[in-house]
Parts: sequence; C-alpha cells; structure tokens
Amino acid sequence: MTTKRLTLGFATLLLSTALIIGCKKDDNVAPEPDTDTTGAVDAAWATFQITDIDMICSYLGENLLYTSIYNDLKEAGNGTVTPIRDTNAKYLFLAFNQTKCVDGHFRDGTIVFNYSYVPGKFPNQSKSSKYYRDFGFAGELTLSEYKVDGYKIRTTGGVPAIIYNKVSGADYNPTAENLKWFIDGSFDITDGTDTSKHMTVVVKMNKILTNTNKPEVFKPTKTSAITWTQAIVAYDGVVTGKHFNGTAFTMTVSPETPLKRDFTCFPEAISGVAATNTPGVFMPVKQEFHPFKAGVASYMPSNKYRREIYFGNEGTPEQAEQCDNTGIVLIKGNSYQVNFRK
Repeated sequence: MTTKRLTLGFATLLLSTALIIGCKKDDNVAPEPDTDTTGAVDAAWATFQITDIDMICSYLGENLLYTSIYNDLKEAGNGTVTPIRDTNAKYLFLAFNQTKCVDGHFRDGTIVFNYSYVPGKFPNQSKSSKYYRDFGFAGELTLSEYKVDGYKIRTTGGVPAIIYNKVSGADYNPTAENLKWFIDGSFDITDGTDTSKHMTVVVKMNKILTNTNKPEVFKPTKTSAITWTQAIVAYDGVVTGKHFNGTAFTMTVSPETPLKRDFTCFPEAISGVAATNTPGVFMPVKQEFHPFKAGVASYMPSNKYRREIYFGNEGTPEQAEQCDNTGIVLIKGNSYQVNFRK
C-alpha cells in the first residue's frame, strides 16, 4: 500500500514538473514587435496638407499673387492658376485648373479666404487690417472642389476654418516679436482612388515666423510683404481625427519641438526638363517642394501604442537639421526609418 502511494506521488510530481516547464517555455516566447508606421506617416501627411493650404493663404494675404511656389510650372500642356484679391469684398481666391505647381504637386479647384470684418467673431480682429502680417488680420477659409494629387480636401460640413493673426498689438516690433497666427478647423480628405474612403483631421495649431527679425524676410517698417521664399515657419498644437480605416488618433506637437518648414530647403530641386526655343536644347525645370525638415510629434492611435515621430534629424537631437523628407518613428524604444509622403 505504501509502495503504491509513493509511485502515484512520484508520477504526480513528474506531471506537475512537466506542466511547469511547459508554461515557462511558453512565457519566454517573444511577442510580435509592433512595426506599423503607416498611421503616423499618414497623420503627418494630413497635417502638412492643411498647413500647406494656410501657406497658400499666406501668399495671397501678402498680395503675392504671381510669385509663389503654388503658381504653375512652365511646362507644355500644364494647367493654369488664377489668383484674385478683391480688396472691396475682402476676398482672396486661388483657382487651380489641373495644374502642376512649382512645388511639384498637382492641384485643382479653388481656395477661398474671406477676411471681411465680423465683430466679435475673431480675437482682436481689426477693421483696418489688410494683410496677413497685420495685427487683427483674420478670416474664414473654405474650399471648393479643391484637390491635391487627386485627394479631395474640404472643410467638414462646409463649415469654414479660421485663421487669425496673434501678434500682441498694432504697435508690435518685428525685431523683438515673431509674427504668429492660429489655424483652427476640421477637414475631410477623400481618397483619390477610392471615394468611399475618408480621413478627418481637426487642426488647432499655432504658426510662427521664426525669423521675423531678419530684414531680408520682413522689414522692420512693417510696410512690405513677408518674403516667404526666405522664411522659416514653425507649427505646434494638436491634430485629432480618423484615418481612412476609421482608426482615431491624436497627434501633439510641443512648442519646444515644433514642426519646421524652411523655404530655402527643397530636397528635390529638379522635376524634369522643358524644351527651349532652340530645337534639341532643353532646360531643367526647377521644383520647390519644402517638407517639414525638423521637429517631433507625439502620435497616439486609438488601437496601438504611442509613437514618436522625428522629422529631419532622424531621432538624434544633436544632429544638424537635414533638408530631406525622411525621419524616424519610435515605437516601444525601437526606431524605424520612414520616408514621409510628399
């Protein structure tokens, strides 16, 4: 009887040990790494598109109608660009007609900015403001069949977005205070190849002209237009929304690490060649696409772990800012190099 109990006990011990060893083996299997950078790259792309629309308004608001990167490339068969500045009705228009622009993007449709005075609608709006640089300049942005590279962008429900100047007062000193603006609006982006797919982005961002104090960018008299071709602008704030697949996200940009666009930086300087008046002789066609070249964004999707997006310096803060359209997405301590969407 004693022998049977010992045998049974020993067998039970062996079985328990096997089960414990088996459990430990399963626990040591590493989980599949999270390597998905698509959502972060798409959020950065959508943010760029909305801030780029603001840059179009920036040129129009400074009465720079024919000297911007949003004019048409001088190529055979290219579409047209029609800018209008109505100072009586206080409307700015830029109409694209199947146009390849100087920055290399294809655009169609119309951008409309209404800067007429509406008491109480905007912070510190001034009836006398005329230009984007003026204290009190403010207005409403709408889009009419606007498309960029086939993607249709419109304000959500047709409700205008707003842009307004945030300098401290009409007597601001540009040698001591940077020009700044606020962009606030909700936008829908429709996929150019599948119109059933929509992305929504709600943008609440500050825009700062970081080199306002440079006379070649903005003269201290404040009577001349901003020279955007020499400008460096920085964006901070919050972007929320839903991706084409319905996944919600929040992207936050701190004022300490803003997204920067340097309009002297264009990594792809040549888009192709164009014929000249001399048979058989061609000339290079300049292309001026200016990406986010620096900054860090914290991207939080609703269904995954948080990501950090590093622009320009590839996640190495001490490295000099690079003039390129690449970066790093950091996920759980692992770095993944990405090419941002143009």
